[in-house]
Amino acid sequence: MEQIAEADGDVEARIAIRARTLTSPADYRKLVEFCLEADRPDAARHWLDEGIWLFEGRKQLVRELITLKTRLKTPAKASSPPADAEIQARTDRIEALIATGGRPAYEQACQLLKQLAPLRSPAAHATHLDEIRRRYRSRRVLMSLLDA
Repeated sequence: MEQIAEADGDVEARIAIRARTLTSPADYRKLVEFCLEADRPDAARHWLDEGIWLFEGRKQLVRELITLKTRLKTPAKASSPPADAEIQARTDRIEALIATGGRPAYEQACQLLKQLAPLRSPAAHATHLDEIRRRYRSRRVLMSLLDA
């Protein structure tokens, strides 16, 4: 799919295709570098912030992302709370991970859910979890991870 998007010159599609398989800080680093090379600093900043936020517990791996952040000439804010748009972006990422399927994607989605809990009201978080449980109740691995 990326080859088709590249042939069409569709940079946004290439970014979206690469964003579907983000599972490690290295994946985020590659996507950020691609965005910078494609002269998409806003997209680079978005994916960089998400990578830092998602993997902030892995300090050694995050250093590379923070180094990239200095290329964007913005202060690092790995622990600052995201705005509503960022919460929505992370919610969309959770949905994409669940749609991808498989234990690693489910684990990452559950990690994101846990990190989102303190950033929104308990009622909003509970409603979101209930909605996920309702829609994906047939995915046993996901249900077991949500209940853990």
